[in-house]
Amino acid sequence: MDSFEEWAKAAEYQCFQDWGDTVVELGASWDSFKRKSKDEIVGDLVSGGVPILAARDITEIASAKVRKSQEPMAVFWDLENMPIPAEASGRDITSTLKAILSHQGDLVQFRGYASIGLNHIPVEKRSDLQLSGCHLVDCPHHGRKEVADKMIIVDAMQFAFQHPNGATLCFITGDVDYAYLLATLQRPQWRTIVISRGTMQSMLHI
Repeated sequence: MDSFEEWAKAAEYQCFQDWGDTVVELGASWDSFKRKSKDEIVGDLVSGGVPILAARDITEIASAKVRKSQEPMAVFWDLENMPIPAEASGRDITSTLKAILSHQGDLVQFRGYASIGLNHIPVEKRSDLQLSGCHLVDCPHHGRKEVADKMIIVDAMQFAFQHPNGATLCFITGDVDYAYLLATLQRPQWRTIVISRGTMQSMLHI
């Protein structure tokens, strides 16, 4: 997650635009908003010169940001549909993706799905992925279609229901077959992120 100072100065909320610099000057950090008592946080801000209404808004927004960053996150990568670019290493791409997603939650699962037998992923790239913490899930086809898609859907739903109080699910795919899954996951406690082909290229500068 970005430092609190960087985030506070870039935040688009009016309360931060008006009082963000003051909050930073008071020495606030992400740890300041991890305290259980919001009244204490508000009181500290008010004593530092922040108006009470702005202090309440700042506390609510920053505390929610902290909670989100601590919620579990899983990444589901359809490697058959979104393979590693030929000119890139699996290690570099995995590391970049982790860095980009780091402020979205606490990464507890990173999975890549493909049929190993079909040689969608060269041995060297498979090794890169595994060494970088990406767990490869073999999706043998045996004449069946959309095997990886179905396994991702099942694993994603299982992850979501294992974390009923909040979780972030990231899908790396260019397949529209996940539309119904994404619609099903549109509940307040779950957040979904989709990285498509164009987004991937832009994020990774490839």
